[in-house]
Amino acid sequence: AALRSILHGVTVTHAPTATGAAIALSGIDGAILNCIIQGNELYTTGVKIPETTNDICTGLHVHGCQFRGVKTAISVSGAVDTSIEGNRIVGTYDSSILIAGASAHTRIAKNVFTGSKEYAIGISASSVDTLIEDCSFTAIAKDAVHITATSARTNIRKRSEERRVGK
Repeated sequence: AALRSILHGVTVTHAPTATGAAIALSGIDGAILNCIIQGNELYTTGVKIPETTNDICTGLHVHGCQFRGVKTAISVSGAVDTSIEGNRIVGTYDSSILIAGASAHTRIAKNVFTGSKEYAIGISASSVDTLIEDCSFTAIAKDAVHITATSARTNIRKRSEERRVGK
């Protein structure tokens, strides 16, 4: 059985300058609540779920966190029943939230995205049943939500007005 873990109020500044993650979870179910992660925008992933594609996380919650200056705020690959809610994500170099691999039943709600240099939310190959609702997007360089052709059943509800960076 997977371990149940809660990280509450963790602050990570000047996160790794290599291709690491400030918080990497592998085979753990639990919650990351009210964390602040500030890093090197070219390299750092704020929260990486799971750390390897062989260890599946189930029922993970990332709520009330602040991410600033990271490459990707939250990367989900192969996790099930993940909830990403009420986070503030500012100034990402790549996609702010990336859902990939065999991820299923992901809920992305009430997040505020500002200043992503790519997509605010990227949903790629093999992910299924992703729900995006009540999110706010400001100064996103590309699309607020980018969905590849191989992902299935993505629903977007009450999408806020998107304000793009233009030339």
